Amino acid sequence: MKIIYITTAMEEGDYNAFVTQWSVALNPSKQNFNLKLIKALSEKNEIEVFSIRPFSRTLCQIYYLDRASRDDKNIKWHYLAIPRYRVFKFPACKSQTLDILDHMDLVDTIVLTETINPICLPVANAIQDKYKIPVVGIVDTNCDPDELD
Repeated sequence: MKIIYITTAMEEGDYNAFVTQWSVALNPSKQNFNLKLIKALSEKNEIEVFSIRPFSRTLCQIYYLDRASRDDKNIKWHYLAIPRYRVFKFPACKSQTLDILDHMDLVDTIVLTETINPICLPVANAIQDKYKIPVVGIVDTNCDPDELD
């Protein structure tokens, strides 16, 4: 089975470099949870991770996040290019994700998405709408499950 995982998590080395660009300490609990889940799922599945990396106009020294990909055993990381201004974030993430997926075999595929980030769930829903792939939202105690379809 192929799993498409929509998240703000990053590969561990990338995350460690990313946090050095912030003027405040980031809470690693969501990163750690998602990374552990991705690694566990990759033991028996092919995982395509679409990382929507967060950043802030006032708290982060990064002005633009470039698009990149990286392979790690059964995990392929897709880092989406993200403009700094929120108004452009969702359309950019959605179009890049769908462009990448257009070139993949999506037979026997499911989408998992974190639900705490306001961009992840709409991107997952766009995948569901276009490809008719089931979406499962990973809900933690900080999320409103009413937003899930």
